[in-house]
Amino acid sequence: MNDDSTKWTEFFRANRARSCPAIWEDGHILTEAERKAVSRSISTFQLGESSSGEHFQRKADEFGQRSEDEAYGEAVRLFIAEENHHAYLLGEFMDRHRIPRIYTRWTDAIFRRIRKLAGLELSIRVLVGAEIVAKIYYKALRDCTNSAALRQICTRILQDEVHHIVFQTTVVYRLQRARLRLRQWLATLAYRLFMGVTILVVWKDHRGVLKQGHYSFTRFVGEVLCETEDALLLMNGEWDIVHVRADADLIDKLLLRAAD
Repeated sequence: MNDDSTKWTEFFRANRARSCPAIWEDGHILTEAERKAVSRSISTFQLGESSSGEHFQRKADEFGQRSEDEAYGEAVRLFIAEENHHAYLLGEFMDRHRIPRIYTRWTDAIFRRIRKLAGLELSIRVLVGAEIVAKIYYKALRDCTNSAALRQICTRILQDEVHHIVFQTTVVYRLQRARLRLRQWLATLAYRLFMGVTILVVWKDHRGVLKQGHYSFTRFVGEVLCETEDALLLMNGEWDIVHVRADADLIDKLLLRAAD
Protein backbone atom coordinates (compact mmCIF):
# COMPACT_ATOMS: atom_id res chain seq x y z
CA MET A 1 0.00 0.00 0.00
CA ASN A 2 1.34 3.42 -0.96
CA ASP A 3 0.74 6.03 1.75
CA ASP A 4 0.63 8.88 -0.78
CA SER A 5 -2.25 7.25 -2.67
CA THR A 6 -4.18 6.75 0.56
CA LYS A 7 -3.62 10.39 1.50
CA TRP A 8 -4.76 11.54 -1.92
CA THR A 9 -7.90 9.44 -1.66
CA GLU A 10 -8.68 11.07 1.67
CA PHE A 11 -7.89 14.49 0.24
CA PHE A 12 -10.19 14.08 -2.76
CA ARG A 13 -13.02 12.86 -0.56
CA ALA A 14 -12.61 15.83 1.76
CA ASN A 15 -12.43 18.19 -1.19
CA ARG A 16 -15.62 16.72 -2.65
CA ALA A 17 -17.39 17.59 0.58
CA ARG A 18 -16.26 21.20 0.28
CA SER A 19 -19.23 22.90 -1.31
CA CYS A 20 -19.11 25.42 -4.13
CA PRO A 21 -22.35 27.42 -3.75
CA ALA A 22 -22.16 29.18 -7.11
CA ILE A 23 -24.13 32.41 -7.15
CA TRP A 24 -26.23 31.47 -10.16
CA GLU A 25 -28.58 34.42 -9.80
CA ASP A 26 -25.92 37.09 -9.48
CA GLY A 27 -27.95 39.62 -11.42
CA HIS A 28 -25.37 39.93 -14.18
CA ILE A 29 -26.33 39.09 -17.73
CA LEU A 30 -23.39 38.68 -20.05
CA THR A 31 -22.98 41.60 -22.41
CA GLU A 32 -22.69 40.92 -26.12
CA ALA A 33 -18.95 41.61 -25.94
CA GLU A 34 -18.53 39.21 -22.97
CA ARG A 35 -20.58 36.51 -24.66
CA LYS A 36 -18.60 36.85 -27.87
CA ALA A 37 -15.31 36.62 -25.96
CA VAL A 38 -16.15 33.51 -23.92
CA SER A 39 -18.80 31.43 -25.73
CA ARG A 40 -16.73 29.23 -28.05
CA SER A 41 -13.80 29.08 -25.66
CA ILE A 42 -15.70 28.12 -22.51
CA SER A 43 -17.63 25.45 -24.41
CA THR A 44 -14.33 23.86 -25.50
CA PHE A 45 -13.02 23.72 -21.93
CA GLN A 46 -16.38 22.42 -20.67
CA LEU A 47 -16.09 19.59 -23.19
CA GLY A 48 -12.54 18.83 -22.07
CA GLU A 49 -13.58 18.61 -18.40
CA SER A 50 -16.38 16.16 -19.22
CA SER A 51 -14.28 13.15 -20.26
CA SER A 52 -15.35 9.85 -18.70
CA GLY A 53 -11.69 8.80 -18.43
CA GLU A 54 -12.47 5.09 -18.93
CA HIS A 55 -9.12 4.26 -20.56
CA PHE A 56 -7.17 6.25 -17.98
CA GLN A 57 -9.07 4.57 -15.15
CA ARG A 58 -8.36 1.12 -16.52
CA LYS A 59 -4.64 1.89 -16.79
CA ALA A 60 -4.65 3.30 -13.27
CA ASP A 61 -6.38 0.20 -11.87
CA GLU A 62 -3.84 -2.04 -13.62
CA PHE A 63 -0.94 -0.05 -12.23
CA GLY A 64 -2.47 -0.13 -8.77
CA GLN A 65 -2.75 -3.91 -8.91
CA ARG A 66 0.81 -4.39 -10.20
CA SER A 67 2.27 -2.10 -7.55
CA GLU A 68 -0.01 -3.39 -4.75
CA ASP A 69 -1.46 0.11 -4.44
CA GLU A 70 -5.21 -0.29 -4.85
CA ALA A 71 -5.77 3.13 -3.30
CA TYR A 72 -4.31 4.69 -6.45
CA GLY A 73 -7.19 3.45 -8.60
CA GLU A 74 -9.67 4.94 -6.14
CA ALA A 75 -7.76 8.24 -6.08
CA VAL A 76 -7.94 8.42 -9.88
CA ARG A 77 -11.66 7.65 -9.74
CA LEU A 78 -12.17 10.59 -7.38
CA PHE A 79 -9.93 12.80 -9.54
CA ILE A 80 -12.05 12.07 -12.64
CA ALA A 81 -15.21 12.82 -10.66
CA GLU A 82 -13.71 16.17 -9.67
CA GLU A 83 -12.98 16.99 -13.31
CA ASN A 84 -16.54 16.06 -14.23
CA HIS A 85 -17.82 18.36 -11.49
CA HIS A 86 -15.95 21.19 -13.20
CA ALA A 87 -17.79 20.29 -16.41
CA TYR A 88 -21.08 20.40 -14.50
CA LEU A 89 -20.37 23.87 -13.06
CA LEU A 90 -19.34 25.29 -16.43
CA GLY A 91 -22.29 23.60 -18.14
CA GLU A 92 -24.75 25.08 -15.66
CA PHE A 93 -23.30 28.54 -16.25
CA MET A 94 -23.50 28.06 -20.02
CA ASP A 95 -27.11 26.86 -19.88
CA ARG A 96 -28.17 29.82 -17.75
CA HIS A 97 -26.57 32.24 -20.20
CA ARG A 98 -27.76 30.33 -23.28
CA ILE A 99 -24.29 29.43 -24.45
CA PRO A 100 -24.62 26.27 -26.55
CA ARG A 101 -22.69 23.17 -25.54
CA ILE A 102 -20.47 21.39 -28.03
CA TYR A 103 -19.83 17.67 -28.22
CA THR A 104 -16.77 17.53 -30.44
CA ARG A 105 -13.75 19.73 -31.11
CA TRP A 106 -10.64 18.83 -33.06
CA THR A 107 -8.24 19.77 -30.27
CA ASP A 108 -10.18 17.75 -27.71
CA ALA A 109 -10.38 14.79 -30.11
CA ILE A 110 -6.59 14.82 -30.58
CA PHE A 111 -5.85 14.95 -26.86
CA ARG A 112 -8.32 12.15 -26.16
CA ARG A 113 -6.85 10.06 -28.96
CA ILE A 114 -3.33 10.46 -27.61
CA ARG A 115 -4.44 9.46 -24.12
CA LYS A 116 -6.34 6.45 -25.46
CA LEU A 117 -3.36 5.13 -27.39
CA ALA A 118 -0.82 5.92 -24.67
CA GLY A 119 0.27 4.05 -21.60
CA LEU A 120 -0.30 5.40 -18.11
CA GLU A 121 2.75 7.65 -17.93
CA LEU A 122 2.17 9.39 -21.26
CA SER A 123 -1.53 9.79 -20.44
CA ILE A 124 -0.59 11.51 -17.19
CA ARG A 125 1.95 13.77 -18.89
CA VAL A 126 -0.69 14.90 -21.39
CA LEU A 127 -3.14 15.49 -18.56
CA VAL A 128 -0.61 17.56 -16.64
CA GLY A 129 -0.11 19.70 -19.74
CA ALA A 130 -3.85 20.31 -19.91
CA GLU A 131 -3.94 21.18 -16.20
CA ILE A 132 -1.07 23.65 -16.60
CA VAL A 133 -2.84 25.45 -19.44
CA ALA A 134 -6.10 25.35 -17.47
CA LYS A 135 -4.49 27.17 -14.54
CA ILE A 136 -3.67 30.15 -16.76
CA TYR A 137 -6.89 29.95 -18.77
CA TYR A 138 -9.21 30.01 -15.75
CA LYS A 139 -7.35 32.99 -14.31
CA ALA A 140 -8.08 34.85 -17.55
CA LEU A 141 -11.68 33.62 -17.76
CA ARG A 142 -12.28 34.68 -14.15
CA ASP A 143 -11.29 38.25 -14.98
CA CYS A 144 -12.83 38.76 -18.41
CA THR A 145 -16.49 39.23 -17.38
CA ASN A 146 -18.39 40.90 -14.54
CA SER A 147 -20.19 37.67 -13.61
CA ALA A 148 -19.80 36.83 -9.91
CA ALA A 149 -20.95 33.26 -10.64
CA LEU A 150 -18.27 32.73 -13.26
CA ARG A 151 -15.59 34.21 -11.01
CA GLN A 152 -16.58 31.84 -8.22
CA ILE A 153 -16.59 28.83 -10.54
CA CYS A 154 -13.16 29.72 -11.93
CA THR A 155 -11.73 30.22 -8.44
CA ARG A 156 -12.92 26.77 -7.38
CA ILE A 157 -11.54 25.13 -10.51
CA LEU A 158 -8.21 26.92 -10.06
CA GLN A 159 -7.89 25.56 -6.55
CA ASP A 160 -8.59 22.05 -7.79
CA GLU A 161 -6.18 22.27 -10.73
CA VAL A 162 -3.27 23.05 -8.39
CA HIS A 163 -3.57 19.81 -6.45
CA HIS A 164 -4.38 17.87 -9.64
CA ILE A 165 -0.94 18.78 -10.99
CA VAL A 166 0.76 17.73 -7.76
CA PHE A 167 -1.18 14.46 -7.65
CA GLN A 168 -0.36 13.51 -11.24
CA THR A 169 3.32 14.46 -11.12
CA THR A 170 3.71 12.32 -8.01
CA VAL A 171 2.80 9.28 -10.08
CA VAL A 172 5.08 10.20 -12.99
CA TYR A 173 7.93 10.34 -10.49
CA ARG A 174 7.05 6.86 -9.24
CA LEU A 175 6.88 5.50 -12.80
CA GLN A 176 10.19 6.91 -14.01
CA ARG A 177 12.43 7.11 -10.94
CA ALA A 178 14.23 3.84 -11.75
CA ARG A 179 15.16 4.99 -15.25
CA LEU A 180 18.60 5.96 -16.44
CA ARG A 181 19.30 9.68 -16.31
CA LEU A 182 19.56 9.81 -20.11
CA ARG A 183 16.02 8.49 -20.55
CA GLN A 184 14.72 10.99 -18.01
CA TRP A 185 16.50 13.79 -19.86
CA LEU A 186 14.99 12.70 -23.19
CA ALA A 187 11.52 12.50 -21.65
CA THR A 188 11.96 16.01 -20.25
CA LEU A 189 13.06 17.36 -23.63
CA ALA A 190 10.11 15.73 -25.39
CA TYR A 191 7.74 17.19 -22.82
CA ARG A 192 9.10 20.71 -23.32
CA LEU A 193 8.52 20.33 -27.07
CA PHE A 194 4.99 19.04 -26.47
CA MET A 195 4.20 22.02 -24.26
CA GLY A 196 5.60 24.39 -26.89
CA VAL A 197 3.14 23.05 -29.46
CA THR A 198 0.34 23.15 -26.87
CA ILE A 199 1.03 26.83 -26.19
CA LEU A 200 0.59 27.72 -29.87
CA VAL A 201 -2.61 25.68 -30.25
CA VAL A 202 -4.21 27.09 -27.10
CA TRP A 203 -3.30 30.68 -27.98
CA LYS A 204 -4.79 30.25 -31.46
CA ASP A 205 -8.06 28.87 -30.11
CA HIS A 206 -8.46 30.89 -26.90
CA ARG A 207 -6.65 34.19 -27.37
CA GLY A 208 -9.97 36.07 -27.13
CA VAL A 209 -10.46 35.04 -23.49
CA LEU A 210 -6.76 35.32 -22.70
CA LYS A 211 -6.51 38.86 -24.07
CA GLN A 212 -9.74 39.88 -22.35
CA GLY A 213 -8.22 38.53 -19.14
CA HIS A 214 -5.12 40.73 -19.62
CA TYR A 215 -2.81 38.07 -21.02
CA SER A 216 -0.50 39.05 -23.84
CA PHE A 217 1.09 36.25 -25.83
CA THR A 218 4.40 36.90 -24.04
CA ARG A 219 2.81 36.73 -20.59
CA PHE A 220 0.88 33.56 -21.51
CA VAL A 221 4.00 31.82 -22.82
CA GLY A 222 6.03 32.88 -19.79
CA GLU A 223 3.51 31.55 -17.26
CA VAL A 224 2.97 28.25 -19.08
CA LEU A 225 6.72 27.66 -19.34
CA CYS A 226 7.21 28.52 -15.66
CA GLU A 227 4.46 26.09 -14.63
CA THR A 228 5.92 23.46 -16.95
CA GLU A 229 9.34 23.69 -15.34
CA ASP A 230 7.76 23.37 -11.87
CA ALA A 231 5.90 20.26 -13.02
CA LEU A 232 9.07 18.77 -14.49
CA LEU A 233 10.88 19.28 -11.20
CA LEU A 234 8.18 17.26 -9.49
CA MET A 235 8.17 14.59 -12.19
CA ASN A 236 11.94 14.18 -11.89
CA GLY A 237 12.02 14.18 -8.10
CA GLU A 238 14.19 17.28 -7.93
CA TRP A 239 12.30 19.03 -5.11
CA ASP A 240 13.05 18.22 -1.49
CA ILE A 241 9.31 17.94 -0.93
CA VAL A 242 8.79 15.22 -3.52
CA HIS A 243 8.07 12.53 -0.91
CA VAL A 244 5.56 14.60 1.06
CA ARG A 245 3.50 16.14 -1.71
CA ALA A 246 0.25 14.80 -0.28
CA ASP A 247 0.76 16.48 3.11
CA ALA A 248 -1.88 19.03 4.03
CA ASP A 249 0.63 21.84 4.65
CA LEU A 250 2.04 21.51 1.14
CA ILE A 251 -1.42 21.40 -0.43
CA ASP A 252 -2.35 24.57 1.45
CA LYS A 253 0.76 26.34 0.15
CA LEU A 254 0.09 25.26 -3.41
CA LEU A 255 -3.55 26.29 -3.22
CA LEU A 256 -2.47 29.81 -2.36
CA ARG A 257 -0.63 30.03 -5.71
CA ALA A 258 -3.90 29.64 -7.60
CA ALA A 259 -5.13 32.98 -6.31
CA ASP A 260 -2.04 34.92 -7.48
